[in-house]
Amino acid sequence: MGDKTMKTLIKSLIVIFALTQIVSSAKVFADDTSYAIDPSYVGVGARSLGMGKAYVAVGEDADTIFFNPAGLGRISLWKMMTMYSNLMGDVKYSVLSCAIPMEVGSFGFGYVSSRVDGIWIMGEDAVSQTHKPIPTMLGDYSNNVVFLSYGFPLNKIAGFGENIYLGANLKYFDSQGSGTDEAYFGAGKGIDADLGILYTPNSWLSLGISQQNVVPQSFGGAVTYKSGVEESMPSITKIGTSIKLLGEEDIALIEAPIKLNLSGDIDIFEMQNRSLGGHIGAEFIPNEHIYLRAGIDKDPVPSTVDPSEATNLTLGAGIKFAGVRFDYAYHPYSSIPDNATHFFSISYVGEEGKKEPKSQDYIKMLLPKDKFITRKDYLRISGIVRPEVENVEINGVSVPLEIVDGEKVFKIKVPLEGFGKKSFIAEAFDKDGNLLDRQKRRILKVASFKDVPEDYWAFDAIEIGATAGLFEGFPDGLFRPNQVMSRAELTTMMVRISKPDIKQTIERRVFPDLPYNHWALRYIEAAKDMGLVIGYPDKQFKADKRINRAEGVTIATRFDADYIVDPDEKPFADISKEHWAAPYVETSKQKGLISYISSERFAPKEGLTRAEAAEIIAKTDYGSRMIEYILNWDKGFGVKSHIPIKSIE
Repeated sequence: MGDKTMKTLIKSLIVIFALTQIVSSAKVFADDTSYAIDPSYVGVGARSLGMGKAYVAVGEDADTIFFNPAGLGRISLWKMMTMYSNLMGDVKYSVLSCAIPMEVGSFGFGYVSSRVDGIWIMGEDAVSQTHKPIPTMLGDYSNNVVFLSYGFPLNKIAGFGENIYLGANLKYFDSQGSGTDEAYFGAGKGIDADLGILYTPNSWLSLGISQQNVVPQSFGGAVTYKSGVEESMPSITKIGTSIKLLGEEDIALIEAPIKLNLSGDIDIFEMQNRSLGGHIGAEFIPNEHIYLRAGIDKDPVPSTVDPSEATNLTLGAGIKFAGVRFDYAYHPYSSIPDNATHFFSISYVGEEGKKEPKSQDYIKMLLPKDKFITRKDYLRISGIVRPEVENVEINGVSVPLEIVDGEKVFKIKVPLEGFGKKSFIAEAFDKDGNLLDRQKRRILKVASFKDVPEDYWAFDAIEIGATAGLFEGFPDGLFRPNQVMSRAELTTMMVRISKPDIKQTIERRVFPDLPYNHWALRYIEAAKDMGLVIGYPDKQFKADKRINRAEGVTIATRFDADYIVDPDEKPFADISKEHWAAPYVETSKQKGLISYISSERFAPKEGLTRAEAAEIIAKTDYGSRMIEYILNWDKGFGVKSHIPIKSIE
């Protein structure tokens, strides 16, 4: 994403949030302090309740209407949710919502109803001799709200604002009373509206802002009762974030066979006697059918003295089959003694999270083939698309289409920086922006050094070891395989394998001959702490001395082996059992670290070359795991491996 686009997105967020605050401020100054009850505030949807109502930035299901209507802009399938609960044993609480995808964005409908039957109501004269109110009549009362909603992606309307979604609710409030005059005059009607914005900078993070009940009372944002009383709906600003921490590659922050979603919201109330509300939620999905949830719902309690909060621990679970999900939530209300409420909802969510193209033949990739291995510093990407395709994106960046010999083609040349796993996703869209086809290509860029020919004895270890990040070459493109290493160089190479970003935090000299300004000081300190080096008997380290084979194999064995083997006989003809390095040489021999030595002589005083070090490191347990990973085409090709698309032609 370029700087210009990022600035546009940031400006959009600021402007829209500022507008919601202006509208909210107008409501604060225009209204009095009398507020009506919004029945949707209790909580809508067992999934959201199980997650502590931390749902503003989730925006996936039909119940996004009640938290942030901008989430409708992300929905591409029909979705529906219904819920029923009996609050506190008396209040019948019903919820219905649905999302209907359109050509651009989605429409939504929502309905929330709370009803109490047979409630005792006090008449005007129902006061005892002790001046205590006495209920004398039975009546029924219901409080309902209807939502008409729409959410859409901003760039589909305005041509800018990629990954920004906007939404709005128009709400109609209706309260009804029957059975007594008091209940009848408690009936009322009114309207209000919500605004929402959702920003998804990448596949695993979303940020949301929702401004609920934004219409000032002077503009009709109120409920008017038959008694003539008029009450405003309390304005609430909700700010939230949602993170897909674990899950599938290309979707979650960390690739894993399970899914873990985290979310958090803050509620800011316009009312002076309420503190901030807070919500934290987690959703654990061990497989495609089971959902486990937990959350903390901190709701402010109205007070005329000091604002306080009621903190509720929530739990939930869900099970999904064939696109239908059954959800349960346990949400107590600690401000109400002896109360614990259970919620059940049924949702049709379809194959959520999957954006399936209409077919798989709109793109014919020419270059590269999948599982492509290259040593070049660039990659050519090309393909042919069908006439219906109006736009092709590579890793989210549009590439030009041209007509060649009567066919629509695309071709670009992009740089390949560094070594390792690379990937790209090619997507084809029609004129309306609908996804037609998606194809992924996996590339492995292997290390290449001008002085290591393919017939060199350690070619495989050097090439794949450097590709896996076990060691590096020189800036001039050479590896210098026959160069004997210094003690500092090998020590640094071994430490960097497991601690690449180590920093010197303590001013100390672990060896008296090692100056404070030595380039390898922090690595030698770390190696000493790790038990890889101990120095010479005179307590010197001699960092710049050429390291011999016995010393080098000893350091590598200490790094790799869980235990050291005492030899029963000479490991090599020129290494006696009593030689100081014999246990390390024997251990490395048994583990296969020095299998490249085919003669009977070890030559312990011979200098250890960079090629030998590469061969040994590649055979350590850690090196073997890294090489196995780099050669596995089924792992590591997620978002982090995406090639930055910047054409060099």
